[in-house]
Parts: sequence; C-alpha cells; structure tokens
Amino acid sequence: MSVSNVINGRYDLLRPDTRLRIEKAIAKVGYRPNAAARSLRSARAMTVGLLILDQHGTFLGEPFMAQIAEGLSTALGNYGYGMLLQTAPVLDVNQSVVFEHGRTDAVCLFLEGTDDYRAKLIDRLCKLEQPIIAFQEVGLRKELPDICVIRQHDFEGGEQLARHVREQGARTFAILTPGILRPGATQRLRGMKKGLGRYADEKHCAIIPCGNMSFTSTYEAVRTFLKDNPYPDAFMALNDHMGLTVLKILREDGLEVPRDVLVTGYNNMEFLMYADPRLTTITSRAYEMGTAAADAIMHRLEKGRFKSREIVLRVELVIGESTVRRP
Repeated sequence: MSVSNVINGRYDLLRPDTRLRIEKAIAKVGYRPNAAARSLRSARAMTVGLLILDQHGTFLGEPFMAQIAEGLSTALGNYGYGMLLQTAPVLDVNQSVVFEHGRTDAVCLFLEGTDDYRAKLIDRLCKLEQPIIAFQEVGLRKELPDICVIRQHDFEGGEQLARHVREQGARTFAILTPGILRPGATQRLRGMKKGLGRYADEKHCAIIPCGNMSFTSTYEAVRTFLKDNPYPDAFMALNDHMGLTVLKILREDGLEVPRDVLVTGYNNMEFLMYADPRLTTITSRAYEMGTAAADAIMHRLEKGRFKSREIVLRVELVIGESTVRRP
C-alpha cells in the first residue's frame, strides 16, 4: 500500500523517510507504471484534450499558444497523463468533437470568435460531462458546471503599456491587432484604451487589424495605413512579432526608434533578445497557464471539484529601449 501511495502521488499518507526509501527502490529497479493497466483500474483515459480554434491555421507558429500547449503537455506528462490535441478553423455548436468518444478525462479550450459564439460553444462542450479548463475567457456564466477559467491579467498589461507611452510624451497612437480578436487580445485592447484616457478617441488612436499577424500581413496592413496617415507618436502591438515588423518598417523609412516613434510589443518572448532596440513589452505567463491547467485538472480528478473556479496570473511591464528617449 505504501508503494502504491508513492506511485500515485499520495504523499500525505506517508512519512518522509518511508517515501524516500520507496523512491530509491523504484529508481534502483527502474520501475515504471503500466499506463494501460492504470487506465483500466481507474476507469480513466489518462488523457486530457486540448481544443484550439484557429481560423488562420497558424497556432503552432504563434508563440503564446504554443507555450500554453507545451506547459500543459509537460505538466500532464509528470502526472503520467497524455494530451490529445484537436484543432479546427471553426466549430459548429452541434458538431461532434473527438473528445466525445471517451478518449479524455478533461478538456482544455482555447477559443476565438464572438463572445456569443464562444459562450454557446462552451455550453455545448459542458454536455460532455467532463471537467473543462477555459483559457483566457472572461465573464462566463457562474452557473456553468465543472469549469475553471485560467487567464492572465491582460487588461492590466494593456493599461500599463498605454500609461507608459503616455508618460513618454506620446499623444497619437496606432494599435496593431489580430484580424480576429481572441478574449485575451480583446482584454489587451480594452486595457490600452483605458490607459490612453482621453487620447483613446478616433482622432488620436487608430486601430490597425493585421490579419493572421504574420510578417507579411502585418507589413502590408501598416504600409496601407501609412499611405493615408502620418506616423503616430507610438505604435502599440498586441504581440511582439507585430511590434518587430513595425521596427523594420520604421528603419526602412529612415526613422529612429525611440527618437522619432515609440514602439511596444506584448508577451516578452525569447526572440526579442535579437531585436535592436529591445522592445518595451509585457511579460506573459503562457507556459505557466499550461502548467496551472494540468495542476487544476489533477486536483479536480482526485478531489471531485476544482480548487478554484478562476485562476488569474499577473503580468509584468518590461521597459526596453524602444520607448525611452535618451536625453
């Protein structure tokens, strides 16, 4: 029984010295639990589903989404679980999903589309009678059964960026957004508008939709904007790679950042180390959101309920050289 408790992570039932002796013995003989046998015994699939709706089909190249999936998959592996991925450009509310065939014990969702569409789809997926993790959702009905929201405080991040560029003297702005807003991007945009205050009107702030946020679509969208509009004091992008595209455009046009124009990104991904100047940005918690989802699911499966119905991770403003003018 003590060996079983160690293998299944029930450490609270053991004395520390007993757990240590058993773990040494397990390591010595190279024991690994048989996944099929554990699944039969527990009546579990030992798998968690991840459903991603992505109309552009580029999620694997989008660092934020990829890091959520990586964090989730890695943490589930530590629990002896696997991850089953299903993607689709769009999903009809009555359309069947692979998770309906008993292949998963819980489902994680990363959705895009209007608030009404996402709400109807979540209602539909709740009928699977599996625990659900909804990434980045805001304002779900409290009476929804067996669902936990995991998100980061993107509204606060957007507000911090906008206040910072205002403090640097910017008074006209262009905000680069994806062509299709997901819940997190929507919160970032709303936060930026709040931070801009009276400068959030159409006279002072332009919104530039950039399609699938690739270099080409962002480049073309910004070039189209600049044909009929002067350079703003600041370009603010809802992710880092759109911000890097703006840096290239301004360099092509002979402008210096931040002397002539301020530029910000969002997410603080590692590739920013290659940028010159280094972008001012917001540090996101995408990988941590994935690991938090795995921990929340395991608690729910063991205890019968989620420990919390909402987990909100903080974000952090990182000031780079792209917004601070030298004296």
